[in-house]
Amino acid sequence: MRRSGLLLVVACAATLFFRLGSFPLLDDPNEGQYAEVAREMVESGEWLSPQLDYVLFLNKPPLTYWLLGASYRLFGVSELAARVPSAACALLIVLLVVWLGNLLFDPATGVRAGLILATTAGFFVESHLVRPDLELCLGITASFVALAYVFREGGRPRTLVLVALQSALAFGLLAKGMVALLVPALVALPLLVFSRRWSLARELLRPRAWWWFAVLVVPWHLVMSLRHSGFAWDYIVNQHLLFFFDKKEPRDSLPIPLWAFWAAFAGRMFPWTFFLPLAVRNAWRARRDFGNRLALLWASAVLLFFSIATARLEHYSIPALPALALLLAALMRDTTTTIERRLAAAHAIALLGAAAVSAFLAPLPLSIVLPVTITLAGGFAVAVLAPRQVGVAVAVGVSLLLAELWMVNGLAWYAPQNSSRATAQAVASESADAVLVFEAPIEYQNVAPLLFYLRRRIAILRPPRFIAPDYLVPHQSELFVSPEVLEHWWQTRDVLFLADPLMPRASMDAVVPGPYEVVWHNDDRWVLKSKRGSLPDDQSAPGRGK
Repeated sequence: MRRSGLLLVVACAATLFFRLGSFPLLDDPNEGQYAEVAREMVESGEWLSPQLDYVLFLNKPPLTYWLLGASYRLFGVSELAARVPSAACALLIVLLVVWLGNLLFDPATGVRAGLILATTAGFFVESHLVRPDLELCLGITASFVALAYVFREGGRPRTLVLVALQSALAFGLLAKGMVALLVPALVALPLLVFSRRWSLARELLRPRAWWWFAVLVVPWHLVMSLRHSGFAWDYIVNQHLLFFFDKKEPRDSLPIPLWAFWAAFAGRMFPWTFFLPLAVRNAWRARRDFGNRLALLWASAVLLFFSIATARLEHYSIPALPALALLLAALMRDTTTTIERRLAAAHAIALLGAAAVSAFLAPLPLSIVLPVTITLAGGFAVAVLAPRQVGVAVAVGVSLLLAELWMVNGLAWYAPQNSSRATAQAVASESADAVLVFEAPIEYQNVAPLLFYLRRRIAILRPPRFIAPDYLVPHQSELFVSPEVLEHWWQTRDVLFLADPLMPRASMDAVVPGPYEVVWHNDDRWVLKSKRGSLPDDQSAPGRGK
């Protein structure tokens, strides 16, 4: 088991960190937002109040920015450094799942669970993206490791376990917000009811027992509330409560329908999606077992919570993946009868058929998709034949990890089509004295990738019907320009207008004043240049180079 665990760690580390910096920041998801805010932190030395385009930006908690800033200090500002925290969090989550599988089931199940999680497509892709969801997942997973010890121990939990629980919850909250508390609470409450351990409930609900959590969480929130008027209401009510019901202002994200959320979840669980019904059925039959009960409640809490939420996005299912990896590993442990083996084999055949079809339908070159399909076929063929042999499971897991190396080639092939780096290069080749103006029809944060590559301020055309959060109201003039100001600049200054790549247009005639020259155009990306005037001595324009 130790050799298997060591092989798992080495294989996961090699895979998760493979070619992290080999492709540019993606526009969707908005990797540039987190990468650029952290870059401006390092540049300005202001580590408490995050900024975007050198203007206050308090939409998200600070932990992800701090981790990115530390990575920049160690490795320099680059795509590689921006993605290191995500890959590191992914590796830690795999290790915690192995640990938790050992606690809840047995060592072999723990290793299998780590392998399953590491070879889940959505988890692997997330490890190569810049956003706080893996930090949130790490905090939630660590909190369940601590809760497992809390429920294992009789009587009052040890102080060390409570400190670990509070540290994990604080980590998740500072990474993504209140959902880091809600998910463990939605699981712990029914566990307490089922176990009837009312003394433990009183211990966990005792306010003075949470002093360490307060030490970690309160200072930043208090400083921001005192420093920036309107922060508390926006952060607590607007960004959490109103966001849950898709009533947040400004409405800077477009939620997806329920069917799309579940379809995205099924895709993220690939290639293990086909075995999920068996795993849930197996866990439900053994629900009196504490491990199955905890993992079932954990996955249900995440998926049902975001199914209810009106403002759901496709990646919100990520914190459920470790729980489902545990259930799938328990299924492999419990698949012993001939009927169960045949049922698992039928699922594997269905999976391989779907993989073969996707090899021809996927929007990627066959040279990338075909090796992934062949590797998956071999791995699952062995897994069905010997589901209880840990050594074979490790070999299968390694083959799946090799398939993921080919997935990185797919990301590198796809990324240039979904990145602003080429746009930034086109802008950089023009006059350094030109005023830069970015179109922001919905979400002004989309300017972030351009900021990351250009390293200069960009004026933003104010989004229509934009309602600024209270903390941003005093700073709007530093960030936005009106259409009237843009028209004036167009006649008197050298202006480069950058279109939002997430709002495709066949023509820009109705967007900018005329006349203009097309400096660069690629798919949905436009760089336009005003054809009149030159930059006067007035250097006060927000879009001037900094």
